[in-house]
Amino acid sequence: MSAHRGVSIRAIAAVALSLVGILGCRPAVRHAVRETRIGPAPDSASGWAVSDDGLHVACRAREGARLRVFHDGVAGPLYDEIPGRQAVLSSDGKHLAYLARRGEAWFLVVDGSPRPAYRPVVGVPLTTSEGASRSAYVALKGSGMAMVVDGAADRVYDSISDDALFSPDARRLAYVARRGDARVVVLDGVEGPTWDAVGSGSLLFSPDGKRFACAGRRGSHWYVAVDGVVGEACDGVRASTLYFSPHSSHWAYACSRGGAD
Repeated sequence: MSAHRGVSIRAIAAVALSLVGILGCRPAVRHAVRETRIGPAPDSASGWAVSDDGLHVACRAREGARLRVFHDGVAGPLYDEIPGRQAVLSSDGKHLAYLARRGEAWFLVVDGSPRPAYRPVVGVPLTTSEGASRSAYVALKGSGMAMVVDGAADRVYDSISDDALFSPDARRLAYVARRGDARVVVLDGVEGPTWDAVGSGSLLFSPDGKRFACAGRRGSHWYVAVDGVVGEACDGVRASTLYFSPHSSHWAYACSRGGAD
């Protein structure tokens, strides 16, 4: 991947739209494609992260036996280890956070400033709020795992999933943890109902951040819990359809009962 791949994709889309006009579906529209050089890309670059607008990028690159992160072509400090899937850009691309190790010490690096950190679970991505004002990652602690939120480790579980989620206002955090065969959703540090399984990708905050929903399974039935209240049993729940209204007052989801959706 190069620093200009996002620009190339936009150029292809512009040509396709122009062809639609040429074929008579609608009047042809002129499209101007502007390419911006963000910065140099090291030959050993990997682990790319791209901002939502496609104008900012981050990657890690090896220099001898060590690694550093580049943010829009600007090199960060060298570390002995920077796990993959860890560099996180804010949606506007102005803030960058990642975990890194130097010697035996781990650090959470936010906008170039290192902070002491626990040893992370490799493969579970770092989660940040918008603007990187808050952070959460899964760390090894004793014989289990703990979610580290803003530098403080929560209780230890057998395992923790990789779908931690901050609310839109960054005040709340939810994640799924396992203790034995039971799964729980931990919301603001408090355990919710116990489940046999929690729907992948079903954690959802309302737009105002005050309400929360998730889908979970008990036995052969699935349920949706909103603000801690468990709803009626379903044969299945489409987690991707969980939805809060723009004003956060209503919620909806698609489920199946008796073979019918």
